[in-house]
Amino acid sequence: MGMPFSRTLRALEYDRSSMGLVALVGALLICGAWSFWFFGARLSLYQTTGIVEVARRNEVIAYFPPGTPAPPRGQMAQIRLANGTASIPAVVIESSIERDGRVRAVLMPQAAFPVTLVAAEIGQVAIETARVSPAMIVLGEGS
Repeated sequence: MGMPFSRTLRALEYDRSSMGLVALVGALLICGAWSFWFFGARLSLYQTTGIVEVARRNEVIAYFPPGTPAPPRGQMAQIRLANGTASIPAVVIESSIERDGRVRAVLMPQAAFPVTLVAAEIGQVAIETARVSPAMIVLGEGS
């Protein structure tokens, strides 16, 4: 036998719990914090290359693929050694676009690493090319 409708409504009135409201507010706060991060955070995008040369005075010349924005003078970079033991900070001292469209960047290792580099020791060179939000990456506008 079914329960009369008036009893059901009375039971619902007495069953009001603040736990549901607390859970809803908590979920909204978490979604709000995530949205703030998703649209507001700035993540670094790096372009890496393994095409490198070592020039005079310990300068490293790196060649990046066509379409890579030419890094400005003073841009920080990382020289990663092939054996994976170290990452040497460097700074861009010159950049240009070659005839074939590749970007040529001349890097000077920081004074904190007074080592003589050999081209065979260098595994990769990485340069920060942009700072974008996670939303831009998902939408494909950050690449």
